[in-house]
Amino acid sequence: MLVFKDSAILITGGTGSLGKALIEELLANSEARKIAIFSRDELKQLQLKNHFNNDSRLRWFLGDIRDQQRLSRAMHGIDFVIHAAALKQVDTGEYNPMEFIKTNVLGSQNVIEASIDAKVKKWWPYQRIRRLLQLIYMEPQNSLLTNFLWQQTITAKGMAQVSL
Repeated sequence: MLVFKDSAILITGGTGSLGKALIEELLANSEARKIAIFSRDELKQLQLKNHFNNDSRLRWFLGDIRDQQRLSRAMHGIDFVIHAAALKQVDTGEYNPMEFIKTNVLGSQNVIEASIDAKVKKWWPYQRIRRLLQLIYMEPQNSLLTNFLWQQTITAKGMAQVSL
């Protein structure tokens, strides 16, 4: 993965199953100088620190994508963002739809805006990475988010590229 050579990568939702797989892949097959993990689960962060033997390339940020100020702090000096933070359990979303919207739509908006402000070179949203996990229930949210991403791509200044 030469694209990541000597770069700093931030993974939102980095303690989930996708995040863990991405960390393993990046540590094994890239020459990234820093991999920042952003998640709200301190127990999983501790477990992953131990799992990866406190690899010096890993940095740990406790935070929620609903908090744009914390995201902005975490993105300082970041070259690439992999946005994998999302609520995905359909039964939970049916009972708590506004929480899904706050995290999956508004939280993603915060990631976009923090990425633009930090002049991130490129970022990948979870929809692209986890296409297979997009369930019927989530499609209206993803459609809103996709439209918002296109709007931000068109109006963003200083952000090189967004991959949808």
